[in-house]
Amino acid sequence: MKIGFDAKRAFSNKSGLGNYARNLIRSLVLNYPLEDYFIFNPGSGRYKLHDFLARRSNIYLIEPESFFAKEFSGWWRSYRITKKSNSLELDVYHGLSNELPMNSHKMKAKKIVTIHDLIFMRYPDFYTAADRKIYTVKMKKAVEVADAIIAASLQTKNDLIEFLQVPEEKINVVYQTCDENFFIESNSIENAASPENLLPDDYVLYVGTIEKRKNLSALIKAIHELDKTMKVTLVVVGKETAYSKEVSDYVDRFGLARRVIFMKSVNNSLLPLIYRKAKAFIYPSLYEGFGIPILEALVSKVPVITTRGGCFIETAGPDSVYVDPENEEEIARAIENVLTDQVLRQKMITNGFAYAQQFRPEVCAANIYNLYKTECQK
Repeated sequence: MKIGFDAKRAFSNKSGLGNYARNLIRSLVLNYPLEDYFIFNPGSGRYKLHDFLARRSNIYLIEPESFFAKEFSGWWRSYRITKKSNSLELDVYHGLSNELPMNSHKMKAKKIVTIHDLIFMRYPDFYTAADRKIYTVKMKKAVEVADAIIAASLQTKNDLIEFLQVPEEKINVVYQTCDENFFIESNSIENAASPENLLPDDYVLYVGTIEKRKNLSALIKAIHELDKTMKVTLVVVGKETAYSKEVSDYVDRFGLARRVIFMKSVNNSLLPLIYRKAKAFIYPSLYEGFGIPILEALVSKVPVITTRGGCFIETAGPDSVYVDPENEEEIARAIENVLTDQVLRQKMITNGFAYAQQFRPEVCAANIYNLYKTECQK
């Protein structure tokens, strides 16, 4: 097969959609090396796949060629990829991040799109009116013209049916994986001056963008609540947003600077080790499409405390602990139980790691590849 990818996010996003795109492309290329892969990249991007791509003779990087296309890369991505796809005679074109070219109804290849979430519809207040409009137009177009839709979770599938009235038979729930480094058991640190060496011996961990939806303030309030019974240090790894000020203001107001350690930028190669040394991982997000950090924790053999309801049970499995994300006292009690009950703790580690094996890169790649084949045979 000739398989094409919209790889904008693979080159431009450090986490989230970027991780999904990079992990999927790598897994497919490594596990199905006899196929030809065409990587459409509208811009240079900071997070490059070039080193990986250069080692493979069956991967072709497609980028804007003319000065106009380079200057207006969004236009190239929305309108010129279709023509290029047809000239290359692709069998499959996969939009990896919620959209397909705006003229993809003219595309001859089988069109597949991954929809990660519909948070902008479920929680519109978290987005600007302009962003909601753009996302709505692009997603409606994508799900209308796609031959098959990949939903990141059953929750996302249900949202597609509820908000966009997508026929159920068109939607395939195909779970994603996390970075392959998490599946490699190693405790070595190449850089002795790395931020990881500044961490305390005992800590609980949060990883994710510091934004309102992910609800870090509730976790920090729980850490404050725990001061009544036990001292717990929280390590926060994530990109800051405007919401970060609300979080830091609370830390300053209640003198929690020694309890909360912020790590703004962490090398992806170090992140698995930061997970493995944590005593627990807490993720009180209000809503997600899948929640990759939860999977990263399970693979790292770290007990997970996360949100009750939504997609979280799909990702975290039956042996994680679930809480009301807006009840800091409940979050605090859950942390205390997980840290002090060794029987519970070991059960969460053992069963969580076993549950996470269904998300291994080769398993997820096989599920995607089989969908490609099925669509091409129709």
